[in-house]
Amino acid sequence: MNFQDFLINTTTARSGLKPSFNTGETPTQQNFHDLIDGLFLLQDDSVYKDANNGLAVRTGADDQALLFFDHESQDLTWSLEIKDGLHIKDKDGNARFSVLSDGKVGIGNITPSACLHVVSDAASLQDNTAQFYAPNIGESSSHIHWGATGDWYIRSAAPEGKVVIQDGGVGNVGIGTDGPGQKLDIKGKLRVSDQATNTENVDIYYQNADVNETLYSNSYPDQHERAVILRPNAYQDGAGAGGAGFQFWTQGITGGSHPNYEKGHIQAMVIRKNGNIGIGTASPGEKLNVYNGNIRLDNGFMRFDNTPSSPSGITGYCLVFYRDGSYYNYNTGFGKSSDKDVWFNVHEGSFKYTWAGYDRLTINLRSNTSAYYVIDAHGKIASSDGLVHSSDLRFKKDITPITSEAITKLGQLQGKTFQWRTEEFKEKNFSEGTKIGFIAQEMLNVYPELVNEGGDGYYSINYSGLIPILTEAVKDLNNKNEALEARVLHLEKLVLSANIEA
Repeated sequence: MNFQDFLINTTTARSGLKPSFNTGETPTQQNFHDLIDGLFLLQDDSVYKDANNGLAVRTGADDQALLFFDHESQDLTWSLEIKDGLHIKDKDGNARFSVLSDGKVGIGNITPSACLHVVSDAASLQDNTAQFYAPNIGESSSHIHWGATGDWYIRSAAPEGKVVIQDGGVGNVGIGTDGPGQKLDIKGKLRVSDQATNTENVDIYYQNADVNETLYSNSYPDQHERAVILRPNAYQDGAGAGGAGFQFWTQGITGGSHPNYEKGHIQAMVIRKNGNIGIGTASPGEKLNVYNGNIRLDNGFMRFDNTPSSPSGITGYCLVFYRDGSYYNYNTGFGKSSDKDVWFNVHEGSFKYTWAGYDRLTINLRSNTSAYYVIDAHGKIASSDGLVHSSDLRFKKDITPITSEAITKLGQLQGKTFQWRTEEFKEKNFSEGTKIGFIAQEMLNVYPELVNEGGDGYYSINYSGLIPILTEAVKDLNNKNEALEARVLHLEKLVLSANIEA
């Protein structure tokens, strides 16, 4: 329908009614009907108006409430529809703006699913891609748009300001760059701050190595303290330069007693370009250099492999203790370059192995250079001053003498000669040659107290445990020998007396 058709279907025009009501004219009944039909005060039609309210418009059969034309000879340009909400439609009946009863607003969408639902069926402004556009702001314009590949662009008024989100199967995000090459690609400086005044912040940015400058966070707060500043650093290679590196600084405060804070600005850790890491020192001399502090390891282990070099002539040590600027032979050794050799070099005091708070192995040092205990590769134990066992009365209870029955059992033992099965048990490091000893299984049947079963199921004998039994056996033999000697002496006296009487 065009506007002319609309006029034909409505009441008489004003120009047609006026002549019937001129002076000297008598209006007909039809003239009054036409006049009344042209008013908004009556019911039964689409437009209503009373003396107390505004203009009311009721939709027609096709749910359209208002139709808009810009010229009587042109077709419909816009329409207002109020079915299931408020809809502004174009001449083809496409909804361009919709407001539903639940408050959702649709632009280009008659059924919005969000508070603001925007759908475009054709290219728009700003390189045929813009969706939100604010012209004439600052140097250029601000807008949000996306391209044919689905990439999002957020541009500020300044030409260099931009945020790009690549959505075409890449997923990269760029800030300050049109072509992000990584998941997050930032062209420029990065600052993290919790204050609008930027008095407390972390600055992270790169440095041109050809420019003589130092990079650091440009503010140190004195009022509202924060604990850590991340401070990257780079130097131009040359005389006196430390090379490219990375530094972590603690942020000092002017007051306060919390243990997490200290006064002053302290360089806490550095990573130099040679790979050396310094904690508490700005000039690490090794791969890890900890100064004026302790190292603690919980719920884990630490592994040391053989060193690739020989510091100060000490070859092959895995763990070296450093004292007074020099390496000391008796103060440094743990580990050795030779196969299966392990050295513990202790300069003063004792070497102890403890478990559950108790000493399990103690080596007391001596003033001379001879070894106190030596354990060789074949399982023998050699001592220059003997082996001792704990035997203090205060450690013992349920003490009873060794019985004659235990002594008699010695006769059940049989000493043996044997050779170790070295080929089958190479891990035991058994030595070659004929040995003398007992068989543990046979000892188990006679003196089970002297036999120990290891965690691997093999038996060992406490040979020193035989000494008390042998001691009592010797004493028993001595007693018997003394008794025999007394009997012989008595018999000799009897024989002598008999000879005298004869």
